[in-house]
Amino acid sequence: MIQEYNPSIEYTLGKANVIANALSRKAYCNSLILKPFQPELCEAFRKLNLQIVPQGFLANLIVSPTLEDQIREGQLLDTMVKKVKRGIDKGISKYKYYRVDDRDTLFFEDRIVVPKGDLRKLIMNEAHNSLLSIHPGSTKMYLDLKQSYWWTRMKREIAQFVNECDVCRRVKAEHQRPAGLLQPLAIPEWKFDHIEMDFVTGFPKSKRGNDAIFVVIDKLTKVAHFLPYAEFSYNNSFQASSGKAPFEILYGRKCRTPLNWSETGERQLLGNDLISEAEEMCKVIRENLKAAQSRQKSYYDSKHRDLAFEIGDHVYLRVSPMKGTRRFGIKGKLAPRYVGPFKIIGKRGDLAYQLELPPNFANVHDVFHVSQLRKCFKTPERTINFEEIDLQEDLSYHEHPIAILEETERKTRNKSIKFLKVKWSHHSD
Repeated sequence: MIQEYNPSIEYTLGKANVIANALSRKAYCNSLILKPFQPELCEAFRKLNLQIVPQGFLANLIVSPTLEDQIREGQLLDTMVKKVKRGIDKGISKYKYYRVDDRDTLFFEDRIVVPKGDLRKLIMNEAHNSLLSIHPGSTKMYLDLKQSYWWTRMKREIAQFVNECDVCRRVKAEHQRPAGLLQPLAIPEWKFDHIEMDFVTGFPKSKRGNDAIFVVIDKLTKVAHFLPYAEFSYNNSFQASSGKAPFEILYGRKCRTPLNWSETGERQLLGNDLISEAEEMCKVIRENLKAAQSRQKSYYDSKHRDLAFEIGDHVYLRVSPMKGTRRFGIKGKLAPRYVGPFKIIGKRGDLAYQLELPPNFANVHDVFHVSQLRKCFKTPERTINFEEIDLQEDLSYHEHPIAILEETERKTRNKSIKFLKVKWSHHSD
């Protein structure tokens, strides 16, 4: 645009140019005048007979080729590009979507063809890790890059590049179904072959100072033993998994209550008939429990996905950030959701894995459910500093404020409210 005018350039003294714009002065040049030089440096300059010019600065400018020039130079050495160019010259139909411009640069439709090598990684790194990008997902990154660049298996390579990003794997939330399918327990063959024990805690203290209930349940009949009246009500109630009340399964008849006193009477079966009836009832109960387990597993697995690892794989471990002061119960979105990666050194059952944890995680149990793990697609090439996070036994860590970054004050009609921007631990600048 400036070529349409005939400008004249006139020199103006700096002190006389009171309306100088921002580009006419270099702030770091003027700062040289204000900063005192070190005595040792001044003495060295004096011995070398050098003169300090505070108003000037020295710059070393290196002109580097643009990305398009680098791609053009890379195409000259790529065998696939040479093959396509020869096919274009011969008029082969499968190369009809390719073209070569006047600078001998190969394009696929309107997109420049990127040859194999470091140029592809450079482009993906600029679109994913640079300051002007926000670690986009593979789909968004592909849709942005496909407007200007093209290479074979481009979408697959971008997806692999994003999967190997350490920052994305540790910070981004997982938008998938929880890992781990349901593993039903084996159904026992007879009554009280297997029992389950549990403590129900959190109750107000009784007169004797007790605040918990010890519960024992038979896995086949579902008979439970705990508080007397609650136990009677539970054992005399219909159970959907077995199809009968636990009391009836255990004793072979319904329990007498004021509601069904006339429906029950003295037992008429004795000896072998009684044993045969009990065996038949246990057989029916086992079939009912198998059907119930199958129904429960089908419902559970529909909302979960199967995930398995091998010994030697590296995985990230899910953690929960906890701030000392939480506003509206919201966690920091930039806080790490995963730490690691860690190496898998053992497998415990079908859904649990043992990890090789660093020494400062000694208070954490090293066996974790598969739902707490996220796969690391790239073997770590560097040693990761785990001293930054003090992980607790429940896989949580506390965040605390480090510094106040900014302070503002907003005024309303009757008062002013002060807002502080706080930097929390485990967050990047």
